[in-house]
Amino acid sequence: MSFFTGIQIFEPNPRLSFYNCTVRKNNTNSNDLEPKIVAKQVIKKEILAGDAIYSPIIINGSTTFVLCSEGFWARDRANASYIATTGHCSVANTNFYLRKQVDPSDLIGHMIYQLQLPDFGLIRLNLQNVRPIPCVRNKKSSQYPELRIKDHIVVSSIGAHLCHSGATTNVDCGYLKSLNGDGFVKIPTYFTDDILIVDAWSRKGDSGGPVFYYKDLMNVGLNGLLISSVSDQISGILAAVPLSSILNTVDITVVTA
Repeated sequence: MSFFTGIQIFEPNPRLSFYNCTVRKNNTNSNDLEPKIVAKQVIKKEILAGDAIYSPIIINGSTTFVLCSEGFWARDRANASYIATTGHCSVANTNFYLRKQVDPSDLIGHMIYQLQLPDFGLIRLNLQNVRPIPCVRNKKSSQYPELRIKDHIVVSSIGAHLCHSGATTNVDCGYLKSLNGDGFVKIPTYFTDDILIVDAWSRKGDSGGPVFYYKDLMNVGLNGLLISSVSDQISGILAAVPLSSILNTVDITVVTA
Protein backbone atom coordinates (compact mmCIF):
# COMPACT_ATOMS: atom_id res chain seq x y z
CA MET A 1 0.00 0.00 0.00
CA SER A 2 1.36 3.37 -1.02
CA PHE A 3 1.43 6.41 1.23
CA PHE A 4 -1.18 8.23 -0.86
CA THR A 5 -3.57 5.18 -0.83
CA GLY A 6 -3.20 4.85 2.91
CA ILE A 7 -4.18 8.42 3.74
CA GLN A 8 -7.53 8.11 1.89
CA ILE A 9 -9.07 6.58 5.04
CA PHE A 10 -9.01 10.04 6.53
CA GLU A 11 -11.42 12.83 5.67
CA PRO A 12 -12.26 13.21 1.96
CA ASN A 13 -9.67 14.77 -0.23
CA PRO A 14 -6.91 15.25 2.36
CA ARG A 15 -4.75 18.27 1.54
CA LEU A 16 -0.98 17.98 1.47
CA SER A 17 1.40 20.91 1.82
CA PHE A 18 4.97 20.75 0.50
CA TYR A 19 7.73 23.02 1.68
CA ASN A 20 10.30 24.13 -0.86
CA CYS A 21 13.57 24.32 1.07
CA THR A 22 15.13 26.56 -1.57
CA VAL A 23 12.59 29.34 -1.02
CA ARG A 24 13.27 31.70 1.89
CA LYS A 25 10.99 34.25 3.47
CA ASN A 26 11.73 37.96 3.46
CA ASN A 27 13.82 37.57 0.28
CA THR A 28 16.64 35.94 2.20
CA ASN A 29 19.54 34.98 -0.04
CA SER A 30 19.30 31.28 -0.93
CA ASN A 31 23.08 31.03 -0.50
CA ASP A 32 22.43 31.06 3.26
CA LEU A 33 21.25 27.46 2.88
CA GLU A 34 24.64 26.30 1.65
CA PRO A 35 26.93 24.66 4.21
CA LYS A 36 29.54 26.98 5.57
CA ILE A 37 33.15 25.99 6.19
CA VAL A 38 34.21 27.06 9.67
CA ALA A 39 37.95 27.32 10.30
CA LYS A 40 39.12 24.89 12.96
CA GLN A 41 40.32 26.72 16.05
CA VAL A 42 43.60 25.33 17.33
CA ILE A 43 43.83 25.47 21.11
CA LYS A 44 47.44 26.12 22.09
CA LYS A 45 48.73 24.56 25.28
CA GLU A 46 50.39 26.88 27.77
CA ILE A 47 53.88 26.06 28.99
CA LEU A 48 55.44 27.67 32.07
CA ALA A 49 58.84 27.54 33.72
CA GLY A 50 59.00 24.35 35.78
CA ASP A 51 56.62 22.37 33.54
CA ALA A 52 57.53 18.84 32.45
CA ILE A 53 59.07 18.30 29.02
CA TYR A 54 59.83 14.90 27.49
CA SER A 55 62.44 13.77 24.97
CA PRO A 56 62.00 10.27 23.46
CA ILE A 57 64.87 7.82 23.11
CA ILE A 58 64.89 4.25 21.78
CA ILE A 59 66.44 1.58 24.00
CA ASN A 60 66.49 -2.06 22.83
CA GLY A 61 63.87 -1.31 20.23
CA SER A 62 61.36 0.35 22.59
CA THR A 63 60.69 4.03 23.16
CA THR A 64 61.30 5.58 26.56
CA PHE A 65 61.33 9.21 27.60
CA VAL A 66 63.79 11.51 29.33
CA LEU A 67 61.94 13.78 31.78
CA CYS A 68 63.21 17.31 32.37
CA SER A 69 61.76 20.72 33.18
CA GLU A 70 61.34 23.97 31.31
CA GLY A 71 63.66 26.72 32.53
CA PHE A 72 62.47 29.99 31.03
CA TRP A 73 61.17 31.61 27.86
CA ALA A 74 63.63 33.60 25.75
CA ARG A 75 63.87 35.36 22.38
CA ASP A 76 66.75 36.07 20.02
CA ARG A 77 67.42 39.17 17.91
CA ALA A 78 65.13 37.84 15.15
CA ASN A 79 62.32 37.56 17.75
CA ALA A 80 62.28 33.75 17.50
CA SER A 81 61.04 32.07 20.70
CA TYR A 82 62.86 29.42 22.70
CA ILE A 83 62.66 27.71 26.04
CA ALA A 84 65.87 27.05 27.91
CA THR A 85 66.63 23.86 29.80
CA THR A 86 69.76 21.84 30.61
CA GLY A 87 71.80 20.56 27.70
CA HIS A 88 72.06 17.04 29.13
CA CYS A 89 68.28 16.62 28.85
CA SER A 90 68.73 15.90 25.16
CA VAL A 91 70.29 12.43 25.05
CA ALA A 92 69.66 11.05 21.58
CA ASN A 93 66.74 13.00 20.16
CA THR A 94 66.34 16.75 19.84
CA ASN A 95 62.53 16.64 19.88
CA PHE A 96 60.65 17.59 23.04
CA TYR A 97 57.00 16.90 23.83
CA LEU A 98 54.44 17.90 26.44
CA ARG A 99 53.56 14.28 27.26
CA LYS A 100 55.03 10.79 27.08
CA GLN A 101 53.70 10.42 23.57
CA VAL A 102 55.28 11.09 20.21
CA ASP A 103 52.18 13.00 19.14
CA PRO A 104 52.67 15.89 16.68
CA SER A 105 50.09 17.97 18.57
CA ASP A 106 52.28 17.71 21.72
CA LEU A 107 55.52 18.71 20.00
CA ILE A 108 57.15 21.61 21.85
CA GLY A 109 60.04 22.00 19.48
CA HIS A 110 63.60 20.95 18.70
CA MET A 111 66.77 21.58 20.69
CA ILE A 112 68.90 23.54 18.26
CA TYR A 113 71.61 24.68 20.69
CA GLN A 114 73.28 22.48 23.29
CA LEU A 115 76.31 22.93 25.54
CA GLN A 116 77.95 21.04 28.37
CA LEU A 117 79.77 24.05 29.83
CA PRO A 118 77.64 25.76 30.92
CA ASP A 119 75.07 22.96 30.93
CA PHE A 120 72.11 24.34 29.00
CA GLY A 121 70.28 24.07 25.71
CA LEU A 122 67.73 26.04 23.69
CA ILE A 123 64.57 24.48 22.25
CA ARG A 124 63.13 26.38 19.27
CA LEU A 125 59.43 26.58 20.06
CA ASN A 126 56.67 25.23 17.86
CA LEU A 127 54.27 28.13 18.40
CA GLN A 128 51.49 26.34 16.54
CA ASN A 129 51.15 23.93 19.48
CA VAL A 130 52.29 25.80 22.57
CA ARG A 131 52.04 29.26 24.05
CA PRO A 132 54.90 30.15 26.43
CA ILE A 133 54.04 32.10 29.57
CA PRO A 134 56.67 34.17 31.47
CA CYS A 135 55.70 32.62 34.79
CA VAL A 136 56.91 29.89 37.14
CA ARG A 137 54.59 26.96 37.83
CA ASN A 138 53.73 26.79 41.55
CA LYS A 139 51.40 23.81 42.01
CA LYS A 140 51.81 23.76 45.78
CA SER A 141 49.94 27.05 46.14
CA SER A 142 46.23 27.31 45.35
CA GLN A 143 46.37 31.08 45.86
CA TYR A 144 49.44 31.77 43.69
CA PRO A 145 49.71 28.88 41.19
CA GLU A 146 51.67 31.03 38.74
CA LEU A 147 54.56 33.27 39.78
CA ARG A 148 55.35 36.07 37.36
CA ILE A 149 58.97 36.39 36.26
CA LYS A 150 59.62 40.11 36.64
CA ASP A 151 63.40 40.28 36.13
CA HIS A 152 66.68 38.40 36.53
CA ILE A 153 69.60 39.19 38.79
CA VAL A 154 73.08 37.90 39.62
CA VAL A 155 73.27 36.24 43.03
CA SER A 156 76.23 37.63 44.94
CA SER A 157 75.75 36.82 48.62
CA ILE A 158 75.96 33.53 50.51
CA GLY A 159 72.79 32.86 52.49
CA ALA A 160 70.40 34.29 49.88
CA HIS A 161 66.99 32.60 49.90
CA LEU A 162 66.51 30.74 46.59
CA CYS A 163 63.86 28.38 45.24
CA HIS A 164 63.38 26.13 42.26
CA SER A 165 60.44 24.70 40.33
CA GLY A 166 60.53 21.33 38.59
CA ALA A 167 58.37 18.63 37.06
CA THR A 168 58.87 16.21 39.97
CA THR A 169 59.39 18.25 43.14
CA ASN A 170 57.58 21.38 42.00
CA VAL A 171 58.61 24.33 44.23
CA ASP A 172 61.10 23.93 47.06
CA CYS A 173 63.32 26.54 48.70
CA GLY A 174 66.55 26.80 50.63
CA TYR A 175 69.60 28.99 51.11
CA LEU A 176 72.60 29.61 48.90
CA LYS A 177 75.61 27.75 50.29
CA SER A 178 78.23 28.42 47.63
CA LEU A 179 78.81 30.49 44.51
CA ASN A 180 81.48 28.25 43.01
CA GLY A 181 80.40 24.69 43.69
CA ASP A 182 82.40 24.13 46.89
CA GLY A 183 81.03 21.27 48.95
CA PHE A 184 78.95 19.73 46.17
CA VAL A 185 79.29 16.02 46.88
CA LYS A 186 78.19 14.57 43.55
CA ILE A 187 81.11 13.95 41.19
CA PRO A 188 80.20 15.41 37.81
CA THR A 189 81.42 14.12 34.45
CA TYR A 190 83.12 17.46 34.00
CA PHE A 191 84.43 20.22 36.23
CA THR A 192 83.21 23.77 36.54
CA ASP A 193 83.41 26.20 39.41
CA ASP A 194 80.62 28.45 38.07
CA ILE A 195 77.81 26.72 39.98
CA LEU A 196 75.29 27.83 42.60
CA ILE A 197 74.80 25.40 45.50
CA VAL A 198 71.47 25.56 47.36
CA ASP A 199 70.28 23.39 50.26
CA ALA A 200 66.88 22.54 48.78
CA TRP A 201 65.10 19.31 47.85
CA SER A 202 65.10 18.18 44.24
CA ARG A 203 64.37 14.95 42.37
CA LYS A 204 65.02 13.33 39.01
CA GLY A 205 63.09 15.23 36.35
CA ASP A 206 63.66 18.66 37.91
CA SER A 207 66.76 19.29 35.77
CA GLY A 208 66.40 22.35 33.61
CA GLY A 209 63.86 24.03 35.87
CA PRO A 210 64.23 27.66 37.02
CA VAL A 211 66.08 28.74 40.14
CA PHE A 212 64.61 31.99 41.43
CA TYR A 213 63.96 34.25 44.40
CA TYR A 214 60.70 35.71 45.63
CA LYS A 215 60.26 39.46 45.20
CA ASP A 216 56.84 39.13 46.85
CA LEU A 217 54.12 36.44 46.95
CA MET A 218 53.27 36.83 43.25
CA ASN A 219 56.50 37.93 41.56
CA VAL A 220 59.95 36.37 41.28
CA GLY A 221 63.37 37.12 39.89
CA LEU A 222 65.22 34.51 37.82
CA ASN A 223 68.70 33.37 38.93
CA GLY A 224 69.60 30.24 36.94
CA LEU A 225 68.76 26.68 35.87
CA LEU A 226 68.91 23.55 38.02
CA ILE A 227 71.40 21.04 36.58
CA SER A 228 71.85 18.37 39.28
CA SER A 229 71.05 17.43 42.85
CA VAL A 230 71.84 15.08 45.72
CA SER A 231 69.19 14.18 48.30
CA ASP A 232 68.58 11.69 51.09
CA GLN A 233 65.88 11.27 53.72
CA ILE A 234 67.28 14.09 55.81
CA SER A 235 68.45 16.81 53.47
CA GLY A 236 69.11 17.75 49.88
CA ILE A 237 71.30 20.06 47.88
CA LEU A 238 71.04 21.17 44.29
CA ALA A 239 73.42 22.67 41.77
CA ALA A 240 72.41 25.39 39.33
CA VAL A 241 74.11 27.15 36.46
CA PRO A 242 73.86 30.93 36.96
CA LEU A 243 71.71 32.76 34.43
CA SER A 244 74.58 35.19 33.86
CA SER A 245 76.72 32.33 32.49
CA ILE A 246 74.01 31.47 29.96
CA LEU A 247 73.43 35.06 28.85
CA ASN A 248 77.18 35.60 28.47
CA THR A 249 77.37 32.57 26.19
CA VAL A 250 74.41 33.00 23.84
CA ASP A 251 72.71 36.18 22.61
CA ILE A 252 69.16 35.79 23.95
CA THR A 253 66.81 37.92 26.02
CA VAL A 254 64.72 36.51 28.88
CA VAL A 255 61.02 37.27 28.40
CA THR A 256 59.54 38.76 31.57
CA ALA A 257 55.99 39.45 32.67
